[in-house]
Amino acid sequence: MEGSIFDMKLDYGSIISPYPIELSIGAIRKPTLAEIADPQKIGFQQFGLYQSLLVLTPQEYYKNLKDEHSYYFSLSDDEKQQLTMFDAIARDANLRNLYVSLFNLFFVEQVIYAENVFVLLNQNTQINNNTNDSIRGIIAKDNFNDVINVIKQICGMQADEDVFSHDLPKKKFKTKKAKRLYKKIMMANTTKKHAGSINLSLPNIISAVCGCHPSINYTNVYHLTVYQLFDTFERMKTNSMFELFRTKVSVWGNEKNWFDSELWYKNNYDKNSSA
Repeated sequence: MEGSIFDMKLDYGSIISPYPIELSIGAIRKPTLAEIADPQKIGFQQFGLYQSLLVLTPQEYYKNLKDEHSYYFSLSDDEKQQLTMFDAIARDANLRNLYVSLFNLFFVEQVIYAENVFVLLNQNTQINNNTNDSIRGIIAKDNFNDVINVIKQICGMQADEDVFSHDLPKKKFKTKKAKRLYKKIMMANTTKKHAGSINLSLPNIISAVCGCHPSINYTNVYHLTVYQLFDTFERMKTNSMFELFRTKVSVWGNEKNWFDSELWYKNNYDKNSSA
């Protein structure tokens, strides 16, 4: 896959597979839950920080960093709106190091910061090797948001469009209560919910899936990637609604054909893709 993948939603097969996604600048890998949960490697708290970095805006960054207040408020309103996270990274070594750490988690290649860009080094390359042969690709201002966009999708988070958005099908419901319940379960989880909600935190989703799934449990759940976990979680929510509706139909009948017998295997991912 070339750089054009930045302009589109990842296809379903690519995002649920455990294998890296090849981009023109490097290969993005999908860390397993075991890697993330291991405090010697990352830990849930550090991964939560990475999730926050993926949705951090330059405006939020500057407003919450006292040391940069004077710089930020010295800018005009237009200049403030034009600021990018890449601009903030260039000014702050600590922030830069966090993004280096984040990129090293998700890229197969080693990532360093040099000459105001993130450099992706070919495998087995020494950091002090400055030859062009050692460089696989770079993350610069013009493609930084594109890379972040792909990583968001890997993490089951909203990118240019909502990865988990499920349009409410155009169907008639027997009661308003049934419609509200369906909508509550099927509507999308937003980026910030995935990043910050205690109910949608990674540990809680692991617990929920292990507690309700017929075969996924604490002995094997950590083999999954983040997206595989959230995809399973979404399917479980859909199946819960399917079972609820099926039970209602078995008792009260299927008046006005409001029951969707295909709900349990609907492909909501590709249905909502703009690609």
